[in-house]
Amino acid sequence: MVYKDKSIAVVSVYGPPDQDLLRLSYGTYNTRKHFRDIHVIAIDAKSILSVVLMAPDPVYHKWKSTSEIWWFLMERPGLRLNELFGLVEENDAEEESVGTI
Repeated sequence: MVYKDKSIAVVSVYGPPDQDLLRLSYGTYNTRKHFRDIHVIAIDAKSILSVVLMAPDPVYHKWKSTSEIWWFLMERPGLRLNELFGLVEENDAEEESVGTI
C-alpha cells in the first residue's frame, strides 16, 4: 500500500441563506443558520476557491422574531482590516484607482 501526503481543511457547513432577506437586500445581505458541530467535514485543501468570514449576525432578530443566532457572510474580511490599518493589497489599490480623477 502506498501512502500519499495530502493537505486537508476542516470546514463547518452552514444552511442556506434566509431567502426573504436575501431577496429584499438584492442579494447583499447573506445570513445563514449554523449547524454547530453537527456538520463539520474535511475537504481537499486544493478545492478551496475562496475564504470568507461567517460572523454572528447581531441584527437578525430585528428582522425575524427568533432567539436563534444566525451568521452573516463577509467576503474578503482581510481587505477591510487592511483598509483600517492602511495596508491595501496592490491589486485592490490598482482597481480602485482605475477611473478616478
